Amino acid sequence: PALQAVCSASYAKWQVLIEGYLGQAGMPAARARSLANLVLAAVEGALLLSRAHADTTPLRAAGEELATLV
Repeated sequence: PALQAVCSASYAKWQVLIEGYLGQAGMPAARARSLANLVLAAVEGALLLSRAHADTTPLRAAGEELATLV
């Protein structure tokens, strides 16, 4: 439970930071919240795949795709 709480708090902080960045760029709050969640999920999934394959290609590809959305 303690580890889960720390992880949850950490992801919540990242969520707020990304939402803030998107909001400052002029994105409506609801869209910024949704897109921030997508960014976190994509990056975490890409990190997992990159580690599993010992290859940075999934992380680079996710970054390139996310850049087109943001």
